[in-house]
Amino acid sequence: MTINAIKSLLVLVVFSSLLFVGCKEEVIPDPVVDPLPFDDISELFETQAPAAQSFSITTNTTQTITGAEGTKITFYANSFVDGQGNIVTGQVDFELKEIYAKGDMLWSDRMTVASNSELLESGGEFSLKATSAGQEVFLNRDFFMEVPISSATSDPFAMELFTSTESDSTWTPADSTFVGIDSLTNSYQFNYDSLTWINCDYFSSATNTTRGFSVAPALSSGVNLTDVRAYVVFDNINSIASLYYNSATNAFECSYNLPIGEPVTVVIVGMDISQLYLGTLSTSITAVTSPLQVTMNPVTQAQLQTAIDNL
Repeated sequence: MTINAIKSLLVLVVFSSLLFVGCKEEVIPDPVVDPLPFDDISELFETQAPAAQSFSITTNTTQTITGAEGTKITFYANSFVDGQGNIVTGQVDFELKEIYAKGDMLWSDRMTVASNSELLESGGEFSLKATSAGQEVFLNRDFFMEVPISSATSDPFAMELFTSTESDSTWTPADSTFVGIDSLTNSYQFNYDSLTWINCDYFSSATNTTRGFSVAPALSSGVNLTDVRAYVVFDNINSIASLYYNSATNAFECSYNLPIGEPVTVVIVGMDISQLYLGTLSTSITAVTSPLQVTMNPVTQAQLQTAIDNL
């Protein structure tokens, strides 16, 4: 082989190598996905639920506190005792949560359902807690409470008092507690003897009910939710109920007695690692043969908050 031929061959090899390198497929990195700042929907809801309001109670005198939503509670002198039954002196730290709106009920996971699975209509839900020097204290005598009557309540004169606990979102009637109405202040009034979750409620008057109502989220291809919740929000009464997920039917179903024909808004909230989803559907309660499909759309946290606050 001549020297010129060798030179030509070397040039060809170098050119081919450069061509191979130049034509090598460019590697495009996967887009960076920012995870949501909460691990599940419960954690998100906790950030949106009404916060506890703090008050300082002087124990040796009668004192009335007023919440941001107008709830008034009067404590009488020497009302508090410690775990051994001793009268608490000095200051007591008192916390009040007020929940009137259906959106706040959803954020707080406080459904208007009784422990016997009957639907309730709420005039207001409240959490009451008291401590002294960081230790829980209890009541030595009744407090007096005034709850503003909301126009969202259809039958104020039917109101009763119900109680619950921190770990149970259903409600049980309070024994022998009469709820009166003061027409001058337009408020419910009652005395009660425990610091716990309480709710001004009455049972739904519907006689034609069903547990055969179910819904399912309709998702775009490729969307895999890591957490999802479903609710029924009643349009004309101050009531809300959650639906449970049945893995056998891949749908959210009802374990409560819901009034047939009552107009509702179905609300489904879901999330994956980086995106929130919301689906809403206006419909009426009826026994269905297959789950109602609720289209899920991506939303921002601000959009979700606005939608739920406006329920």
